[in-house]
Amino acid sequence: MGGAALPLYHAGLDYVAVEGRSEDYLIAAIKGAGDGTLETRFEEISERDIMDLFHGYGDKRGWYALQQYTYEKFNELFLGENRYMDFRILTVGPSSLNTNFGAICSTVIRNGKFRLGVDDWAGRGGMGSLMAQAHRTVAIAYGGTYNGKTFTENIKDIKVVNKIFQEEFQEKYTEYVIKAGKKFNHHEFILLSNLQTSLYPELHADLTDSLSQVIYISSCDIVCKLFYLFLHRSFKVNFIASLL
Repeated sequence: MGGAALPLYHAGLDYVAVEGRSEDYLIAAIKGAGDGTLETRFEEISERDIMDLFHGYGDKRGWYALQQYTYEKFNELFLGENRYMDFRILTVGPSSLNTNFGAICSTVIRNGKFRLGVDDWAGRGGMGSLMAQAHRTVAIAYGGTYNGKTFTENIKDIKVVNKIFQEEFQEKYTEYVIKAGKKFNHHEFILLSNLQTSLYPELHADLTDSLSQVIYISSCDIVCKLFYLFLHRSFKVNFIASLL
């Protein structure tokens, strides 16, 4: 959900960690001011009220309805000098309350209005289910007017970027990015060109199950399961080849 990061910057934040678990479901709002100070608001909401929203709020249903409800509750927080600040709303839908593969969803907001059809999703791994069930948080609105500079050097210059990465990670930028995204590319151990597209035609539901539960299991368990599935596929291929 890359598009949702800019309003986080304007809130004056690099990241937000959701910790603990509310007794009732929670909607949160975070506004950052130009001087770096923060204003936060919280509203509790019952599960029954959430489900009523999902069934219909105005002309919207599902997560769109919860997003609209959150907007109406907190949009004035992001209105200053007759102009809306850059802000965004992250919400979950019905599947996040009832399954382990729910997504976090968000519609782009420009000048205080939703841009119809311009939606972003964070669906891999069931992050919406984690947010709703483990932390009882169903929506987060955030944004502000912060516009401070994080870097004093020109980070459009690859030499400057490489210098930063060498100091922080002892590798150049490109080398570090390739290594960090290794699971999406060729992997020498399990010989896959892409984690999902290479395995899905053969493994179907088994692979989908692995990906939907990835946030709940250890990396060792993931590797072991994928290795087992790879061996299973290799056995089938070799067995069939032996019959030809």
